[in-house]
Amino acid sequence: MAGVRFAARRGPLLLAVGLGALCVGAAHGVWQVLTAPIPESAAPVRQAAERPAPLTVDVQSITAQHLFGVPVTQTVAPPTRAALSLGGIWFEPDGNAYALIGTPGQPQRPYRVGERLPGDIELTQVHPQHVLLHRDGREETLALPRSSLDAHPAGDRPGP
Repeated sequence: MAGVRFAARRGPLLLAVGLGALCVGAAHGVWQVLTAPIPESAAPVRQAAERPAPLTVDVQSITAQHLFGVPVTQTVAPPTRAALSLGGIWFEPDGNAYALIGTPGQPQRPYRVGERLPGDIELTQVHPQHVLLHRDGREETLALPRSSLDAHPAGDRPGP
């Protein structure tokens, strides 16, 4: 029981001594780390500054790879001299397309790419405003007719 009374009276003093000893130990550890000699392997090695070779870009080799696809060159085919009329086009970029084509005096009918028209003419391509035909070994264009309404913006049409 005497030990309990001694600890109760001297508790704060013992706590202060223990905390002080802990602080001294921590300070000693920090001092040893800061004042320790640097090993030879960790010493900084000074070398002549080497500059990397400049980066060169070969633009020709990059463009030859066609990263965005092969460019499509469109040649303008001359207008056809065949007696055909283009009445309408159903065009979708995914390839679902056909054209209403007819000859004078005959009703127009739908044709798809690859089909034969009157006069042994082949429909080769369908575009939003025209079609391409293969006639007598060369490409020709058959365009949608332009109406007089297309030539004037809305509200700017000539009056009666």
